[in-house]
Amino acid sequence: FGAITITAASSLTPSASFNINGNLINNGTLNATAGTATFGGTTVISGTSPSASFSAVNITAVHTLTASSGTMNVAGAWTNDGTFNFNSGSVVFNGATTIGGASTSSFGNVQITGTLTAPITTMNVGGNFANDGIFNNNAGTVTFNGSSAQSISGLASATTFNNINANSAAGLGINTTVRLDGTLTLSATGVFNANGAGAGVFIVSSSSQTAGGMIATLPLATNFTGNVTVERYIHGNSGGDYRFVSMPITNGNVGLWKSSISVTGNFSDASTGTNIFDNTVASIYTWDSSTQAYVAVSGGGGTTSATAVSNTTGYAAYDFNNGAATASYLGPIGKGSIPIAISNVNNNFNLVPNPYPSPIDWDNVTKPGVQNAMWLRTANNVFSAYVLGVATLPPFGGWTGEVGTGQSYWTKSDGSSSTLTLNEADKTSNSYKFVRIASPANFVRIQLNSASQMDEAVIHFIDGATDANDSKFDASKRRNGNYVSALGQNNYMNISSYNTSAASDFAINSIGKIADGDSKSVYLRVFDVLAGNYTLKFSDLSTMSLGYRITLIDHFLNKETSVTDNLVYSFAVNQTPGSFGDSRFELRFNGVDIVTAVEYLANETIAYPNPVTSKLNIRLSSEDEAGLRSIVLIDILGNVLVTSDRNQQLLSPGIKTIEMSDYSPGVYLLNVHAGNTVKSIRVIKK
Repeated sequence: FGAITITAASSLTPSASFNINGNLINNGTLNATAGTATFGGTTVISGTSPSASFSAVNITAVHTLTASSGTMNVAGAWTNDGTFNFNSGSVVFNGATTIGGASTSSFGNVQITGTLTAPITTMNVGGNFANDGIFNNNAGTVTFNGSSAQSISGLASATTFNNINANSAAGLGINTTVRLDGTLTLSATGVFNANGAGAGVFIVSSSSQTAGGMIATLPLATNFTGNVTVERYIHGNSGGDYRFVSMPITNGNVGLWKSSISVTGNFSDASTGTNIFDNTVASIYTWDSSTQAYVAVSGGGGTTSATAVSNTTGYAAYDFNNGAATASYLGPIGKGSIPIAISNVNNNFNLVPNPYPSPIDWDNVTKPGVQNAMWLRTANNVFSAYVLGVATLPPFGGWTGEVGTGQSYWTKSDGSSSTLTLNEADKTSNSYKFVRIASPANFVRIQLNSASQMDEAVIHFIDGATDANDSKFDASKRRNGNYVSALGQNNYMNISSYNTSAASDFAINSIGKIADGDSKSVYLRVFDVLAGNYTLKFSDLSTMSLGYRITLIDHFLNKETSVTDNLVYSFAVNQTPGSFGDSRFELRFNGVDIVTAVEYLANETIAYPNPVTSKLNIRLSSEDEAGLRSIVLIDILGNVLVTSDRNQQLLSPGIKTIEMSDYSPGVYLLNVHAGNTVKSIRVIKK
């Protein structure tokens, strides 16, 4: 059709799909529920009739559909490849509708009486959103950007959103039960009321260790009002275990933990049941940073719900469950700048809470009063250390200092302040698993393994670091396990490194870079080990772009081993003191120069100096020299830069050279094809 006019008291009921390229004037009844209505021009829906009904709607590319100020009923698919102007009207989705198309659809009022599946990208809502049916968020984003007050309501038991953007300065209110599985983001002028007109229930979900919701950085904390239900999934552990937890609301109480993980101690309603043998023994503790000791949380004989819990305090709480549980906290959320009391004594540990209903990133935190490192408990008294993109025993791949909702972590004071202030900007906008891939360089990871336990130490070469305890670069060793008097040691093994004194040992030991031709020794401390067999595994040498030669020296066996990536060194511990402790293992790092490289690797194929600034020398072993077929230099993208086909000197006997002074700094690969093998040498150009 070019245009359609339906006169008063008349009706139009198409029995098949139709196209319209002009205007649609509806003064009667339009019941186009049999096919697809394709709008292929510039169409304005007008007329005196308050509504029009469609099955599927298709707005083709570069074309425009402007709705009436009344209601469009849509029962089928909605495909928008052009432009839809909602014109203050409403769209009622009363069938099974999936929103698709290349364009972002912007609606006025939205009502769902059937099933609506949102786009995987974004849909905009300029009016109210009412769900009386089923809403599938499709992992997409709904942006509320109206010029007047907006609300989310409906008869559905709960409406689950993935991401919500609240951009309206007039406010978005929650008037039903809403679950947030993704991120709530307020614009600079966005206003959000979690309780709406009083009936709203806003839930920041937590359904697993890797899935849940969060409230992003609030540009203006006062623009967020109302109580929130914040969930925290707690994974199960057979027989129970301690969790380092925090409270993301400002009016928390012990009873909120009792309902999920059970609570014992001096409470009139202390928990009883499975795994609880004596419910008078305290199960929740705080950390006194002045005495460096745990302090039991006591209810003084009162109820758990009458015992307050602060969102500015970190807690250690025992979880008595064998299986997983979900803690649920209802109240005003922690928001804005939040001061945390810490020790003002240098090197004292502090248990710091995450006070927000969102993960925070330690790298975002301004750190007056504390050293740059932090520690996260990852298992039964086993700690992961983190500083400057490097971690030991990370809780999952890619972890670089993020702290989840409802979790607390350890810091160490530098003696300069008694307060650490956390801010909205410390939140991270990454996924719920809090994964952020960092790219630290020039470090070696040393993993100590037994049949049942594992610990790690990291040695990191970075400009500005020294052999001393540098608060900016180092993470001191936080000892794993608990002391067992019968053993005379802790019940979990430990490895650390030190430079001059074992009394100052590190989980992450950052030291200055070594000049070419110089060497540096770092000592390993292996302790809290029983007699038995162990291994040291060396990894992440692929990050080393400094060209160091690394040697492991076993002083107990008087043995030296060249360290390569993923080397596993086996050793035994017995009753002899020298078989463990702080004197058995030494790591020697040699800055490579031409003389030492050639002398040390006389029987190997090498390229030196490496890193190289201008001329790269290539020396082949006698075997490779005899069987040499080709030499090729390529860049990191695989582009061939030099070949022996074009440079015959590379096939001549003796030292071969490649001039690299004009090449950009970076990583290159030298492939030497000799006999039936190809040897690849990683070359660093400074």
